[in-house]
Formats: sequence, C-alpha cells, structure tokens
Amino acid sequence: MIKAGCATSNRFLPSRLDNLEFWYSPFRSTITKDGSNLISQWNDISGNSNHATQVTDANKMIFGTRTLNNIDVIDSRDTAYMNMDMTVMAATNYTIYAVTQTAASGSVQYIIGNRTSATNQGLHVGYFDATTARFSQWNNDMDTTVPAVVSTESQLWKFRLDTGTGHSSTYISDNVTYTNSNVSTSTLIDGLNGNIGTGFQTTNSFKGDLADILGYSDALSTVELGWVETYLKTTWGFTL
Repeated sequence: MIKAGCATSNRFLPSRLDNLEFWYSPFRSTITKDGSNLISQWNDISGNSNHATQVTDANKMIFGTRTLNNIDVIDSRDTAYMNMDMTVMAATNYTIYAVTQTAASGSVQYIIGNRTSATNQGLHVGYFDATTARFSQWNNDMDTTVPAVVSTESQLWKFRLDTGTGHSSTYISDNVTYTNSNVSTSTLIDGLNGNIGTGFQTTNSFKGDLADILGYSDALSTVELGWVETYLKTTWGFTL
C-alpha cells in the first residue's frame, strides 16, 4: 500500500510503500569507510536499522571507484560481501530490487542472498553464468536467458514471490526487458547468514558495482511495482 502524503518532489521514493524491510543506497545511505574507501558499514534507510557490515578488510567493498549515471556507486570486488539480516524475507511474500553495473563476465555472480545450502533456504539471485540470470532459493531455481554480460553495462533486477501465483523475475539491460515466471509458491524457509554482494556461499561474489538494493516483505502490486521502478529508472538512467 502507498502511504498517504506522497505529493512531494520525492513522491516515488521506495520508502513511501509499506513493508519495506531494507534499502541500501550509495548516495542516500550513511556509509562508513576508511581512508582507502573500504566500507565497514552500509546503512539501511528503510527505518529498520538492518545495516550491512563487514569487518574483514579483504572482504570489504570499495566506495566511489566508479559511477553510474554520474553517481558514485559501490565496488563489489571479487571477494567482497557484506552481512545483513535476511530473516525478514522468510516465510512470506517478498519483492527484491537491485540496480547493478557489471565489470566482469563469465562466472557465477550473485547480488544478494543468504549462506545456506538447503532447499528453499539458500536464496541467491544474479548471474549463474554470462548469459543466465538466476532466481533461486536453492534447488528451486528459475533461470532466464539474457544477452552476454557487457562490461560497464547497467542492469535493473526484480525478484518477486507471490505465494498465490509463484515466482517472477525481471531483468533490464540496455533498456531491453527480459521476464520469467513459474508456479512454485514455496517461501524462503529461513534467511540466516544474509549478505549483499554474494549468494549462498562467499565464493560467488558479484564482480561489479552495486547501486540501490531494496526488499519488501510483500508481493508488490502492479501499481506499486511501477512506483518503485519509476524511482529506480529515473535515478539510474534507464528509459521509462
């Protein structure tokens, strides 16, 4: 549901929808970093204080090495990931959005998930390979064929679970949209060991840049999806 009082200059802000559980933004969030721009904390701005953290330098993301639509973004390098609470997405409908920019192609690269290897427990979403976008809850996979990854090309991802109809995904790159769906209504059993920048194990780190990442404990309606996507597309330079 869209909250009242939205007729403002920021009327399409994702936080104006109910059930926003986490939102990480490279320019709206407070980001704690050292003198080398290594990030130890990326603050959640949903109001739930579900901050993403990393204490090990070798696994820290880097701020501001590249930009997307002239905005500094987060460099999720080969071994980087951040810890967060994914349990809010367990046993419920959910909708997850991510905006990314690739810097490498080929191997498995997941954007967000939780480190568990059991059916419907290990969420992982992102690239399975250079031409496959995957939405998986471990052994409950939905793959979408997409064009080969191009370095520095941006992507908008949507992953949605509706326990009445099933899973659906949207992948937008180079302003072309690719969609997929299935009728599996299984929820995520748990969200333990949640992370940004990787999937069900830390060796699957995303090799590129992260922009907005946000999740709702709800299967957003068509109107609500359009609301969020208007914000993301206008912010990051996608065609409406």
